[in-house]
This record gives sequence, structure tokens and C-alpha cells, in this order.
Amino acid sequence: MFVYAMLKGTRLGVLDGITSEDAAISYESLLKTFVRVDSDGLVSLDDCCEVAGLGGRDNRSGDYDYYINCPVRSNDPKGIGPLVWASLEYERR
Repeated sequence: MFVYAMLKGTRLGVLDGITSEDAAISYESLLKTFVRVDSDGLVSLDDCCEVAGLGGRDNRSGDYDYYINCPVRSNDPKGIGPLVWASLEYERR
């Protein structure tokens, strides 16, 4: 989501101190670090947070320990959506 915000924000000219090139480098680093393509050409986004949010103390504490120990998985919609948005912004450059 941060990379998407950087790409869109630089395109709209609303971010001071971050250039379009900075945003592009961040996007490329995101791909290099978290996106993999298997031998069949299937693209996956790895290391997504499986759960997140503040559902009240009975469901989620919302403290540091909760967030740092959340399970991770590939291709969670909370990661795929922002990746698609970031990709669209990157292609608009």
C-alpha cells in the first residue's frame, strides 16, 4: 500500500521530497523482494499478513506483539489489491 501511495502521490504531485524515480525504485524493490514466478508462470505475492485489524480486545489485542506475530501467507487479498494498484500506477509512468 505504501508503494502504491508513493507512485500515485508522485504522479499527482502531492508528495514533497519523494520523486517519481524514488517511487519506481520502491516498486521494483517490492517485486524483487516479495513477488515470485514459478516454473508454470504463476505469479505469487509472498509474506502477506494473513490477519489484521482491530476487532476489539476479545478478538485482537492490537498491540505490537499481536502484529509482529501475525501469521503470513502468499496471495492474501490485503496484499494483492495494493500490488495491482501499484502495478497500474507504475505502468502509467
